[in-house]
Amino acid sequence: MEDPQSYIESGILEQYALGLLTPAERAAVDAEAARHPLVAEELAAGQRALEYYAEAHSRELPAAMRDRVLNKVLAQIAPAAAPVDVPVVATTGAPAPSTSLRADVDALARPQAPPSPGCAP
Repeated sequence: MEDPQSYIESGILEQYALGLLTPAERAAVDAEAARHPLVAEELAAGQRALEYYAEAHSRELPAAMRDRVLNKVLAQIAPAAAPVDVPVVATTGAPAPSTSLRADVDALARPQAPPSPGCAP
């Protein structure tokens, strides 16, 4: 790259700051920043501006929200009745998973058969 100003104006530094680049693209930006102090300054300024924006627009959540969310999660995973065929081992004091949650986890854990060549997905 010959002209650092055109590189800066390309928008790639903003994409870098937002985390939108591939690892190879990030490495290229890092290399340009190492070669050109102006690119490094603009990159740092963009990152500071993004941090400032995020901080300025953040808001504090209500104190009771954590408890409401945790209670909902615990209510969803608490068993209505312990299934007979699934042993419940409570070693950590955490509630045992519900039957439907256990079935969902088991279904995801089972290896999936690849589709046959003649079938459309």
